[in-house]
Amino acid sequence: MVNILFINPVTPPNIVRVRVSMGVASLSAILKREGHKTALLCPSKFDNSISEKIKSFKPDLIAVSTVSDQFDLAKEIIKSIKHIPVIMGGIHATVATDECIKIPGVIGVCIGEGDEALPEFLRKYGNRKDYTDTKNFWFKENGKIIKNPLRPLIQNLDALPFPDREIFEEHIPKENLILEFMASRGCPFQCNYCINKVLQGFYGIKGYLRRRSVDNLLKEINQVLAEYKLKHNRFPKRLEFHDDLFTADKAWLKEFADKYKQQVNQPYAVNARIETIDEETVLLLKESGCVELKLGIESGNERIRKEMLNRHMTNHQIISCFSLCKKRNLPTSSFNMIGIPGETEKEIEDTINLNRIVKPSVVGVSVFRPYQGTYLYDYCKKNGYLTDRKVNSFYEGESIINLPTISKEKINYYYQIFQTAVYHPNLLPLVTFLVNLHLYKPMMRFYYFVRRNLAKLR
Repeated sequence: MVNILFINPVTPPNIVRVRVSMGVASLSAILKREGHKTALLCPSKFDNSISEKIKSFKPDLIAVSTVSDQFDLAKEIIKSIKHIPVIMGGIHATVATDECIKIPGVIGVCIGEGDEALPEFLRKYGNRKDYTDTKNFWFKENGKIIKNPLRPLIQNLDALPFPDREIFEEHIPKENLILEFMASRGCPFQCNYCINKVLQGFYGIKGYLRRRSVDNLLKEINQVLAEYKLKHNRFPKRLEFHDDLFTADKAWLKEFADKYKQQVNQPYAVNARIETIDEETVLLLKESGCVELKLGIESGNERIRKEMLNRHMTNHQIISCFSLCKKRNLPTSSFNMIGIPGETEKEIEDTINLNRIVKPSVVGVSVFRPYQGTYLYDYCKKNGYLTDRKVNSFYEGESIINLPTISKEKINYYYQIFQTAVYHPNLLPLVTFLVNLHLYKPMMRFYYFVRRNLAKLR
């Protein structure tokens, strides 16, 4: 048996609430099934809580899982750890393995999914056997780097235990009203800014999108709901499915909608693609309890979508999709990016105007980030757009690239006024005035602070 401490650096909770990492939760469940002991730390900054957790849990091994935005924090934490071997995993470790394996104290890096690789490594590690041939891992030994090949992806997701939510309990706010689930892994599309295109390059497109059976998913949901009801004496506000693409398989969706309505009957939200939405899909979602359909517009300009993002839906398709949802009273939210390479002010205005036309229930906007390993990262690097500026989330409104077509200041301006420009264009002069005086951000922070605290009192 091995005591393994997962460290999962997160965005500061004042920016966004801490969520269950389904990857870490799944790995913890697998390791517990194998007889190992696990614990979790979710730091948003470097402080004494890290050393205190290490002292109290006494891990034999530390596993750090990080995304790119939290990599600098992860590196700082790892460098502070003494006399305990560290392994790394997660998205950043997969796309920047060379960078991660060189960190002092890191003995190995897991690439891709670790469901089979991590327990195999721990069996060998715990029994003091040679582990350096474990597939999906790079290891550092005697100054050399051993690079093992990838194993095939797990196709039967039903064979995995349900994610271990217990280790996240102390990190999730007690007033949390949302329960999170995953019904699938992967996405068949190849957006130029997304990790899925990178992983398809590793594994191939065939067999990359995998889906749990409806019965297996509903069994987990009902089990988690029962535990939640017992603990809080109420049901959550809603469920959220974090699948990249919930609506890819119409036959699966039909079975899900029918059984979910009968067996669960709780409000839920999903992610989908414009191209997968038709009237039948909208009806299935609406009638089974969907209260938010999250759709990526990303850019309102067809040239930017096609040439830069590799997204080929037309404005007509986008408008038709949102119209279908309105017709059936299915609430929607739109994802949008600004500061995309090649984008001008006019094309950001196109995105605002398209959102005005489709009128989503919720409008989300983020500033484009070039993540390592993606096509657009390489494009930005090739054209000299990259800077050394660091961020700890994609919720920040300042661009980290220098674009010849639009300034950072203009991108930040549009980020701040975006939602007002969509919903309340008549208030734009006032908001612009506040932005120019640097008063808009503190006012919005105060507004969200009041709203959060009022919600707690209800």
